[in-house]
Parts: sequence; C-alpha cells; structure tokens
Amino acid sequence: MLFNMFPVLVLILSASVADSTSSALATPSHGVDIETSHNQFHEGLTNQLIINCTFTHEHGSNFSTILSLILSKTASANASTYREVASITAFSNDKVDAKDTMGAQVTGHHRVDAYSFIALEWTHPTHQVEGKYRCQANGMDNGGHPLSVWADTVVEEIPIGFDMVLDKLKEMDTKIQELDTKGKELDSKIDAVEAKDKELDSKINAVDVKENKTDAKIKAIEAREQEMNSKLNDLRTRVENSKDAIISTTTSYRGHNYLLSKPILVNVHEANRLCRLYGGYLAEINDKQEFQHLADFSNSSVSGSVSTGVMLGATDEGHEGRWTFLTSGGNMTSCVWDDPQPNGGAIENCLYLSTGTKKMFDDACLKYSSSWSVRFLCEVNAYILKISENAPGK
Repeated sequence: MLFNMFPVLVLILSASVADSTSSALATPSHGVDIETSHNQFHEGLTNQLIINCTFTHEHGSNFSTILSLILSKTASANASTYREVASITAFSNDKVDAKDTMGAQVTGHHRVDAYSFIALEWTHPTHQVEGKYRCQANGMDNGGHPLSVWADTVVEEIPIGFDMVLDKLKEMDTKIQELDTKGKELDSKIDAVEAKDKELDSKINAVDVKENKTDAKIKAIEAREQEMNSKLNDLRTRVENSKDAIISTTTSYRGHNYLLSKPILVNVHEANRLCRLYGGYLAEINDKQEFQHLADFSNSSVSGSVSTGVMLGATDEGHEGRWTFLTSGGNMTSCVWDDPQPNGGAIENCLYLSTGTKKMFDDACLKYSSSWSVRFLCEVNAYILKISENAPGK
C-alpha cells in the first residue's frame, strides 16, 4: 500500500518545488550537495560550466528512502522563485527528466538507499545559465513521514568590459610570444637531432660492417659449440653409465639427496672424488636425526645379514680425536660411536657407518686387501639420482 502512494508523493513534492520559494521547505541537512565548476562566468569567454547535484545516503541519515532528486533554478541571481530544470525519481528507470536545461548535456543516476546525482554540463554557457540553483532530495524519514532537504549555489554572469578584453588580448599576445620562442627552441632542437641522425647513420654503417664480420665469427663459434656439445653429451652419457655401474640406491632427507654405492674396495678419497663427479661429496653428518635416517636407510638397503661398512665424509687425520668434515672442513659434533670406538689411533683416521649396528666406527682410509669391501654414501644437493631397484650388485 505504501509503494502505491510513492508516485503521488513524488508528484506532490515535484509540484511544490517547481514554482516555490525557500520558505515552503524543511531545514536543510547533510547528505545533499550542489557544486559548480565556476560561480561566475563570462558569456563568450567561459569555455565550460558544470553543475553537479548529489545526494549521499550517509550513516545516521534521517532518510529511510529517497524518492526523487530535483534540480531547480531561478531566473536570475536576485530572483526567489524556482522552476524545475531536471529531476530523477525512483520510478524513472534511472533516466533524467529534463525540463529546460538551457542547452546543457544532462546525466544522472538514482538509488533509493545510496548515491544519486544530476549533472549539467555547458560548453560556452550563455546568460540564460545565470541564477540560483537548488539541489533538493525528497523521500521519507524513518518514521514514514515526507522529508525534503536541499542545498543551494549561485552562478552569476559577469559582463565583459573593455578592460577585460584588453587583458585577454595582452594574455593572448604573451602566449603567442611564448609559442614563438618555443618554436625557435624547437627548430634548434630539430637541427641538432638531424645532425645527430646523420652521425648515427654513419655509425650504423660502420656497425653493419662490423656486424658482417661478427656474423662470420658467430657461425664459427656455433660450429665449435656444436662440436663441444657433442663431446659434452658423450661425457654425460659416460657419467650416467658409471652411475648405473657404481650407485645402488638413493634417499632424501631435509632437502638433501643421498646416493649409496655398490660394494667397492676401501679408498675414502677416491670415493669422495666419485661423489664430486656426481655433483656432491661424501655424506657429512650434521645431527643425530640425519645420522639415524641414513643408518636406517643403509641397513634396509644392504641385502643379507652380514654387516657392511659405509664410508662417510669425516676424518681425524692430523688432529687425532677431533673429527672434521672432508669437504666443508667444519668440526663434526654429532657422533654415534659403536663400543669401543673410536679405537684405531693414528692408523685409522676415516669414519664409517656399520649397517649392522647402525653406529659409527673408525678405520683406515685406504686398504688394498680384497677380503673386505665397503660402500660409500654421497650427499648430493642438486638432484636425486634415479637407480633401478633391480640393479645388479645391490
């Protein structure tokens, strides 16, 4: 029932504004605003004039619903009777109803509970634009009563006097002189650019000659590169083949990858060189958790019940009793010794892991006897080597 009354209410509010004075309306409040790009203009000299009538549904507003936004004006700056210029309502499908906009371009938008506006824009406004402008919002308050608020502004035409025309002519003459000066500066810059252009053409010709020579060198380098790539690929193939022949299986722990070899003769330094060939080094134990992971891995990777030694990357050679890493050189602090290790003295200076007891022991770095074979464990940061689970000799 309430919404059926809205068109009647809008018509009544619109009619009350069309030919009313300010005494017939309620007290203005926040939410309604009217702005103009110029409060004064000169017919024939002012290029553009904009008037913007807006309503913003602010927090705590007395309005519950906005039914219409109406822009009105008086015939002159001193008149008091307003006539409607344009309006937009809740029932106009977001279209502005323009009455007499005096040649202005009109735009608008309406939301019953949000932002609404009507905007007028003139190009070269005439004397008809002069007057008082009123932006009025009409709707209902939170109690269901009709409510109107507004905001006013004034646009005045200032007559063009002889002194004003002279000032404009002087201003135009000054601008012409400035443009003439800038034109001469631009001509000078153009001449400089043309001179540089000729210089650049000469350099380009010299570059072309060098480029032809460079092309010949590049072709020779490319041919050499193809030859080197062929040799490199051949070397990579040999390295991969050696991996398949030497490495048994792999594991990873905290971003590091580990390669466990097949049984070989005891030679710690040679094993470290093989690890370097694969992009790593003999494994360096940094904490007991890492050691436990590698001990479990080695134990589960070695077939049969016979305990096997695994070469690790630490030594006490030259500093008996103080174990340091072979590659990084740092002190090794996480030792998990088998009883009664270490007991080799000055002749057993390299570190091993027993796959049976899953603990450490010291032994010689090099043995030529073939009766005792061990494995080595590489630590590789760059990649995980893929080895067949059924590789022979595992």
